[in-house]
Amino acid sequence: SKNSLRPGLGTTVSNFGPEITFGRDVLDYFGDKIAIIKFSFGGTTLNEDWRPPSSAGTVGWLYSGLINDVTACLAHLDSSYEVHLMGMCWMQGETDALDNAKAVNYQINLINFIHDIRTALNFPKMPFCIGMIDSSAGWTYNTAVRQGEINVAKSIDGVSIFDTHGLETDGVHYSTQGQIELGHFFFRYLDGSYASYQSCNEGTTKVFPNPSTVHFKLLLPASLQSTNISL
Repeated sequence: SKNSLRPGLGTTVSNFGPEITFGRDVLDYFGDKIAIIKFSFGGTTLNEDWRPPSSAGTVGWLYSGLINDVTACLAHLDSSYEVHLMGMCWMQGETDALDNAKAVNYQINLINFIHDIRTALNFPKMPFCIGMIDSSAGWTYNTAVRQGEINVAKSIDGVSIFDTHGLETDGVHYSTQGQIELGHFFFRYLDGSYASYQSCNEGTTKVFPNPSTVHFKLLLPASLQSTNISL
């Protein structure tokens, strides 16, 4: 519910992330129950901490933790729910951008990460939304990471992307307003991928206007009026 989407879901009781405005936008649009599985850890790399199995080497502890946490959360839901994964939001990469080698490897690591996550969750076309890291000078090799994110979105079906440059930050962290806007962006772009996925897999799902480059509405069949989950 909207009442449960409030500050306190971050590292302290006063912190929060984009899940608040993202969740409220989902509720406003779908008018149904949602569950958000938030799994995050600051100052970590995709090259090591989130490293997916397909990148070889030691699997990242956060990759394993994510799969275990999502699996446990889904198993905890009441069996009467018909669960539909809306997709996954990904806002990460700044720490990889502090090292040239990690920044250069970011593209292939992200390709492998998306593939492995989809395989592990048995959802080969799960919508995946990338929030690009900021082009702040503090992230020394941000250009390589940002371009890698763009290339991944262009090369993999069901992957959407948006630029966070211009959102309010202190040079490192997103401010209150920045987090608010980040949540709105994630909903806007992930919802587009979700709508596309549903229109391709549900004959009774309708998207209009079609084609659309800005705004659209999605009419879901009754069978889909259940719990939507975003990672």
